[in-house]
Amino acid sequence: MKNTTGKVLSAILSIALVFTLMLGGFGLLGLSGDDSVSVFAVGSDGSSDSSSSSSSSSSSTAKKKSVKKAKLKVKAIPVTVTTGQKTVLTKDQYLSIKNAGGKKTFKIVKVNKDKKKFSINKKNGKLTIKDGIKAGTYKVKVRVKTKGNKKCKAGNKTVTVTVTVADPVPAAPVTPAAPTTPATTDTPSDAGTTQG
Repeated sequence: MKNTTGKVLSAILSIALVFTLMLGGFGLLGLSGDDSVSVFAVGSDGSSDSSSSSSSSSSSTAKKKSVKKAKLKVKAIPVTVTTGQKTVLTKDQYLSIKNAGGKKTFKIVKVNKDKKKFSINKKNGKLTIKDGIKAGTYKVKVRVKTKGNKKCKAGNKTVTVTVTVADPVPAAPVTPAAPTTPATTDTPSDAGTTQG
């Protein structure tokens, strides 16, 4: 009886596998191309044997490629502005940013003097230099932080931007031109002479 049960079970499993393949392959079973199906057969002596059937000829041990993500790079660009007016600089005017994937944020970390005259937009990096700032050289430390994405690493960099504030150059005075007098010519006149 043991012998017959093993053969019947083996035959049923073989028929089920053939039937599954005839109905469209492993897709009906919810298996992907890299999955395999194992069939267990019970031999006449009661021992079990297993064989594996793969749904594709490719190996399921394919290695995933590791993508090397680019590192955030930030460089400061020195700027010169004039006193007596409010100045707004876009981030591209005072920073060179590379490999900044994902959401970026900006923050002023430190200013060497007159800190209240500087502000930064956290989202777009616009640096505002307020009216009334005195002429001089200012060192503004700005931190750029990025969340990263599939191509770029998350990270942050702090750079020092040199802002030179100069007094406006006065316009050269305009000197009026010297008045011109009409040119006179001395020509002999016949009006006072009479011939006679």
